Amino acid sequence: PSLARISYKHGNRFARASDFSSAQEALQIALYATDNCLGRIREIISSPEDNNDASSERSSPSTNKSYQIQEQEMLLLSKQNFYVLSHVFQSIDEIAKAKQCL
Repeated sequence: PSLARISYKHGNRFARASDFSSAQEALQIALYATDNCLGRIREIISSPEDNNDASSERSSPSTNKSYQIQEQEMLLLSKQNFYVLSHVFQSIDEIAKAKQCL
């Protein structure tokens, strides 16, 4: 999650500074990291319970709620990434890609 947040932060700053190439790269890294994190979170949430301690601890209600909160945060970050990436594409006259982001 931290790579996704940092990459988004830098991509947003690059976009504000009109460095659209760097912004696009940073935002694509953030989207990849977000997608990877969401995949792992969903895998953990939906994994079947085993009888060992690690799995039972992982599937406890409070831990499951933590993963759900983290999933919501990653979804929000992903939406923010797409919004800024859409702005970047509009700024470099790639309207089709900008519409695809939205």
